[in-house]
Parts: sequence; structure tokens; C-alpha cells
Amino acid sequence: MATIERQYLPPPDYETTIAEVDRPRIYDAVRKQLSDLLEGNRSYYPDGMSCTWIQIRLLLR
Repeated sequence: MATIERQYLPPPDYETTIAEVDRPRIYDAVRKQLSDLLEGNRSYYPDGMSCTWIQIRLLLR
């Protein structure tokens, strides 16, 4: 199986103000991360078994 490179979102900078024009870009980045976690490669163990909701919830921490 091929190695998958993971890239997580950077930590938020609390001094940054998000403008209306930036929201779609940020929402898309969050949507992609959640989609991968819930339906993509991160929702399965290396042996192919699907993660349970409890295990996925632990990954979000």
C-alpha cells in the first residue's frame, strides 16, 4: 500500500481577523479535513477495517 502524506491544518492565529471573502477558502479547507476523517483514508485502519465513531471522535481531539 502506498504511503499517504498527511497535512493537518495549522494552529489558529487568534489575532487574525477573518474577512467575508476569506470564509469560502477556510470552509473548504475544514470541509476537506472533515471529509477525509469521516469518509476518506483517515476513517480506516491500515488493515482496511473502518474506524468507529468513538475512535474518529478521539482523532478530533
